[in-house]
Amino acid sequence: MASSRDFFVQARKLASRLAIFFLTCIAVRELEGVALQEIWRRGPMYQFRVPEFFLGCFLTVAVFAAGMLFEGDQHSSRPLQAIEKHEASGQSSKPETPDTELLGSTWLTKDAAGFFTFGLVVVGVGQAILFFFQLHFMRQGMDDATLAAKAAQASAETAKEQVALTKVGIIDLERAYLAVGPTKITVDFVKSDVANARGFYMPTDPQELTAHLYVQNTGRTGATVKKIYGILTDSEPIGDTPFYPPQPQQPSLTDLSVAATAQSVLDPFEFKSDLIGEQFFWGYIEYTDIFKNRRTSRFCAHLSPAERGKSGKYQIAGTDAWRECD
Repeated sequence: MASSRDFFVQARKLASRLAIFFLTCIAVRELEGVALQEIWRRGPMYQFRVPEFFLGCFLTVAVFAAGMLFEGDQHSSRPLQAIEKHEASGQSSKPETPDTELLGSTWLTKDAAGFFTFGLVVVGVGQAILFFFQLHFMRQGMDDATLAAKAAQASAETAKEQVALTKVGIIDLERAYLAVGPTKITVDFVKSDVANARGFYMPTDPQELTAHLYVQNTGRTGATVKKIYGILTDSEPIGDTPFYPPQPQQPSLTDLSVAATAQSVLDPFEFKSDLIGEQFFWGYIEYTDIFKNRRTSRFCAHLSPAERGKSGKYQIAGTDAWRECD
């Protein structure tokens, strides 16, 4: 009866220790497997998952606590076993101590709990070392991935800039370029009913200066003139910021088409002045190209009229701002 009970006690002891060992290994592996997680794609960053981390810790502690309870039950049964053995043999009045031979260094080879505990410690230390190595390599991987992401971003930005430059280059290459300037600078009598009634003009009759605009398209595609402005004054415009007074002259709205490489005089538009001497003629035209971009070409000239019936001359005037073209 006693030997059968000893056999079952030892079997239970061995089974409990094996369960403790394997459950602890499973808990440690689970703890290692869920410790890290990639949390977003903005960069290779990692952090601890707190719920799973503490769950693994609690699982490990619970397994050890269960093992201690099993071990306490086994040790509490040893005095009863010793008393039963003493009563059955009748050879001694003092119970034997079963663990006296496990003192010293022999506990590792003769006690299953000590052996498996030592193995568990070795496994835990190995996994801790492996864990720190994994952190080291992951940190290096994070740095490499960060550099790769920055390089990819720089490459994408460079490609985007190249596309924008290519687009601008194509537009600048294929767009229309309108140049504008004065032409047909003439002096003539002012038409009046009195002169018409007598059939001729007198030298004392009032005269006026008339100027037209000449447009040339040097681009590869056509353009459409949308607005024309010109004014004749006795003084040169000053400053580096063009300003065009709405009075006495207002812009004329139009819709004239100028083909590529074409040149034309805008005859429907005449600009007149009561002054017949030297004066300044300045203004601008606005046009759109085939890309629907609105452009402006400016002009500023000093006019030198000729005698009546002849065309006068001109030369550029003002600063570059008053003659620029975009």
